[in-house]
Amino acid sequence: MKKIYKSVALAVAFVIGAQALTACALVQKEKKVDTLAVGTFAVDDVSVHVTNLVTHEMLPNDNLISIDFTQMIQEKEKYLGHNVAEALTKKGYAIEKVLPEKERQKGDVSVMSASGVPLIINLVPLQESNLYEMKVKLNGIFYYRMYALTDGKLVPVSAWSQAGV
Repeated sequence: MKKIYKSVALAVAFVIGAQALTACALVQKEKKVDTLAVGTFAVDDVSVHVTNLVTHEMLPNDNLISIDFTQMIQEKEKYLGHNVAEALTKKGYAIEKVLPEKERQKGDVSVMSASGVPLIINLVPLQESNLYEMKVKLNGIFYYRMYALTDGKLVPVSAWSQAGV
């Protein structure tokens, strides 16, 4: 009889352990990626620069702007994208946010169908330095700008440059 209780207890412990491991794996899978060494205040400052770039290149009545969040991996890049979307909306631009499939509302289609001018924003740290490259793709044109991380702020060290796709 004691062997049966031990076997049942062992089986229950095994099932609970397996469920705990599965839960941990799901939590790890949903974990947000944030390895950028910049703070949100620095991102707030940079979002103004990106917003100004967009407003210099497009008029509010040109077209709908589709900000593509599917290509933003870092959480601070997504934060930057949301800041730019909010600032452009306040300036009168029509903004569409293209979210990754896992962040969409239940019932949304799984196929991305952005209908506006695509806007992609990436903030890329350069290895073994305090420099960051801001990459903005707007309407088929790549814009680049270098930033240095100084005293917790991203300070531009180059002007915007552009290259056609």
